[in-house]
Amino acid sequence: MVNYFYSIILSLLDHYLPIIKITKNSTDKPWVTPSFRRLIRSRQRAFLSGDVRRYNCLRNRTQRMASTLRTKYFTANVEQLHSCDPYQWWTKTQRMLNLKQANSLTNLQFQGTPDKLAAEINEFFVSVSNHLPKVDPSILVDLHNDYCSDFTIESTQRRLQIALPV
Repeated sequence: MVNYFYSIILSLLDHYLPIIKITKNSTDKPWVTPSFRRLIRSRQRAFLSGDVRRYNCLRNRTQRMASTLRTKYFTANVEQLHSCDPYQWWTKTQRMLNLKQANSLTNLQFQGTPDKLAAEINEFFVSVSNHLPKVDPSILVDLHNDYCSDFTIESTQRRLQIALPV
């Protein structure tokens, strides 16, 4: 009876929910659908057979369908971003744009003294700001008294330890 039950269930599943094989490539965009793939295959067959008129028609349909699918996909994903917190928003945006997570410290492989490292960092910032105009030294006189001496820390001062009441 159990075997009979399973055979009926499996035959009904095969009839109403058949197994469909779908091939996805790792390079496929997330908005690509099976109908879009079929359209591309038809277009390619027309091209290879030399049917220029049919190829042009299918090429135009493929371009219109790609534009529509892409727009629908990104519109749906952008709508989801409106209800996200900033962290989720940035994570989903990176995923949507297919940005790779880069380690910001990968280029920091400096072997040497801290003074040389500081000089390298300084050179980098100088190179980034090369296009900016130089500071006019005459305005520095005006800015000289524009700070509070409470915020000046001398290099000879030691770190203060503050004891907080418990």
